[in-house]
Amino acid sequence: MKIKMQQRQKIKLFWPRIFALCLLSFGLLLAPDIFAPNLSKIFALGQRGESKSAVFKIASGLPEAHYSTKSYYLMADYIEEKTGGALDVQIFSANQLGDDKEVIELIQQGIVQMNPTGTSALSNFEQSFTLFSSPYLFQSQADVERLLEGRFGEELLATLEKSNLKGLGFGVMGFTNISNSKRPIVGAEDIQGLKIRTVQNPLLLEFFRAVGAKPVPMSFTELFSALQQGVVDGQFNPLATIYTNKFQEVQKYISLTSDIASLVVFTMSKSYYDSLSPEYRQIIQEGIRISQDYMKKEWVREEQKARELLEQSGMVEINEVSAQTKRELLRRGYSVIEKFGRQVNPELFAILQKELGL
Repeated sequence: MKIKMQQRQKIKLFWPRIFALCLLSFGLLLAPDIFAPNLSKIFALGQRGESKSAVFKIASGLPEAHYSTKSYYLMADYIEEKTGGALDVQIFSANQLGDDKEVIELIQQGIVQMNPTGTSALSNFEQSFTLFSSPYLFQSQADVERLLEGRFGEELLATLEKSNLKGLGFGVMGFTNISNSKRPIVGAEDIQGLKIRTVQNPLLLEFFRAVGAKPVPMSFTELFSALQQGVVDGQFNPLATIYTNKFQEVQKYISLTSDIASLVVFTMSKSYYDSLSPEYRQIIQEGIRISQDYMKKEWVREEQKARELLEQSGMVEINEVSAQTKRELLRRGYSVIEKFGRQVNPELFAILQKELGL
């Protein structure tokens, strides 16, 4: 994908220069007295052709090989094509520009234009996003999509605007699953005492304490070495993320806990978004839809593929987790979810409870 981006940028630089050189060659041949003294102006014509595009930076925490990153390239191609190259979309994957929290701050400053941000990271800017970090709420992907596409999703995105952020939609990437180096999680009691990496999210920290684990807040960029060195015993992510980040090299067990719906929010600066023409806003929204559709199609396939590759590696054991165990974990931690829901946004929490029958 990096090669593709570099090739795309080289093509943009190529044609203005060729035009200037052709003009110069014919000019010197036919009218040297006129063209020779004006060489600098002719080359300036080629340079002006290079400066028409405005850079549109998209930052992502996931690596190039992850299907979500591939979806961002599809979005980038669409936006560049529909704006006639006026927006030069550049993608920075694998936390090249910082973790989600740092990148959101860059978006607020106008340095980065978009970040498909995890909901846990967004909770640092708008606490209402804490609600979607609640483990074991969803029985199926259909539950997640129904909630996001309805009133709850619309009102949740709107809460970002007071932080000069604009939420333009959700990208759904399945569920997280717990991996660890100690034992498989079969019953609710098996999570007892495990040092589990989480993001700096108060709800997650309290929830995992309530079910008996020892949560350790930590940046994703630090996670592999922390697992390797035993600073933490485990973590939770979708199988594709576990595989592409090679966590199987430092973990022994993966339990299909389906604990948290894995989402990104397509986030931009509100002031930057408001400065765009209605036409460009529409193009960006259409580009996001392309990315969303690709994610929705690919996550099931990628999760199955990742499971097969993880099993073939022989490095980890993968076990199913019963619905009864998940319900018991929710029962043990639900008072934490309810407390935070009523604190951060009681209206939104009431919608969530009604939609999910809690």
